[in-house]
Amino acid sequence: FVRRSQVIVCCEPLWLCILLHAALGPEKLLVRASMCLLHSFINVFGKHALDDFWPLVRAFTADAAPLGIASAAARISAEMLAFQTGMRLPYVPALSLHVKQTAVYTATLNEV
Repeated sequence: FVRRSQVIVCCEPLWLCILLHAALGPEKLLVRASMCLLHSFINVFGKHALDDFWPLVRAFTADAAPLGIASAAARISAEMLAFQTGMRLPYVPALSLHVKQTAVYTATLNEV
């Protein structure tokens, strides 16, 4: 399924997005960061896997900025990633402007 997909939107955990990038390349990956890079990483892989993970982060970082495949949902996530990896992701807040015309909700009396 993943290999046949035209686009993969990845958000959390962020390390999974890094692993998908390593496995599939950047061509069909869009990443939305809103958490810590290593959130639960050690719980899944253990500390010993960190040395193998950082080269994958550097490869992702090299692709993310020029291709524009990643953004940060929170300012703190953008700053944290810049500090940890040197990766400068644009901070794009979720304003829900894309749903204004198509997702109108009006409460009915029994829902209030």
